Amino acid sequence: MAFLGGRYIYTPQAYKITNEKLKQIVADSGVAGAQVVEHRGQWVKIVGPQAPEAAQQFQGGPQMLANRVIADYAIAEGDALLICSSDGGSSQALQQGFLEMTKLQLTALYPSEKLVGEAKGRIAEAKLDGRITCRVGTLETLTVGDASFDLIVGAGPMLIWGERQKKMREIHRVLRDGGTALIGGRYLYMPEFRKVSSETLRKDAEATGIRSIRVIDDMGQWVEIRKGIKDRGTAD
Repeated sequence: MAFLGGRYIYTPQAYKITNEKLKQIVADSGVAGAQVVEHRGQWVKIVGPQAPEAAQQFQGGPQMLANRVIADYAIAEGDALLICSSDGGSSQALQQGFLEMTKLQLTALYPSEKLVGEAKGRIAEAKLDGRITCRVGTLETLTVGDASFDLIVGAGPMLIWGERQKKMREIHRVLRDGGTALIGGRYLYMPEFRKVSSETLRKDAEATGIRSIRVIDDMGQWVEIRKGIKDRGTAD
């Protein structure tokens, strides 16, 4: 699956095209499974013939993050760690997005036993316990072995508060070779005094000594960590 586009807020009007014209271009291409998505920007989504039926439908919010991760990193098998600050709609939608569009085995990390208990009950009732495992923990102290996950994803400020450098190193430690982590969000309603500048995040990222780490200011503020991407043209 490919999911490409953007909001183009600062693109000069002369370089933009209408959704109608883009739809015509997509139709004229003759590419099966291609569609234009008009949600928080202008996107083209292309789904391959072997993609699951759920991938044909567009979902916004956290499920859109699952789309973005799959399109950008092409990690659809193996083990994924999803960082969950609660078991509300956002966490459930993020889990559902990866369940529907990948073959990944998911581990959901919650900060308390209470949240794990609630999540386990919901997951068992939905008969999803064969795909989702719940654990208690935080990014400061991930109680899992080295090289445990192919993918780590979190939507929220869990990486901008607390011991940022320690959290980044822990994420890198538990990634497998070829693995990727993407954690962040848009923080639209967060008070300014709770935010951390991208410049500060970049300084912390550089101080970790991890070479394949960067801060991305695209539809929010994200930290991307890669590990040993030998097969994808980049190096650790």
